[in-house]
Amino acid sequence: MTDIEQTNDIIETQVIEKNPDMIEVMKKQHVPDIRDFDRMNKDIKPQAKEGYEYKFGKNGWRQQKIITEEEKQVKGQQLKQAKQLKAQAVQQQDQSQDQSETIKDLQKQLKQISDQLFNKQKEDEVKQPIKIMKTKKQREVRVVDQRVNSILQNLGYSQIKIEEYSE
Repeated sequence: MTDIEQTNDIIETQVIEKNPDMIEVMKKQHVPDIRDFDRMNKDIKPQAKEGYEYKFGKNGWRQQKIITEEEKQVKGQQLKQAKQLKAQAVQQQDQSQDQSETIKDLQKQLKQISDQLFNKQKEDEVKQPIKIMKTKKQREVRVVDQRVNSILQNLGYSQIKIEEYSE
């Protein structure tokens, strides 16, 4: 016996000693518990509380709540609603994935277009001759011209015109 059962037995005996009439009252109120029965004995069915029933399974008797038709219908409706909500969530997730994919595609297209425009602009610059103006200080200009020419040729510019600058 556990401590709780022992204390319950002590309390019951004290109450009975003080009031002998309480034996009949306690017998009427007593609902047998599963501990009062051999759990694995299938022939002896325990008495259940109101709203519950005992069913025999592989582990012996077990208490189970009695489910009414109304509760079954409510649960069924709740399950249907849950399935609908789940389907809606999956649908929304698919739509958001589609939207993110289209956004990525649009970003790729935008990048391609900007690259094409940049390349076209670069080609147009190569086709147009570059005009470089000279100052009257010829020595400095020649050194600068050679450096600029080599830099521009490395960048891919082919036509370079050098014109005299007059003030």
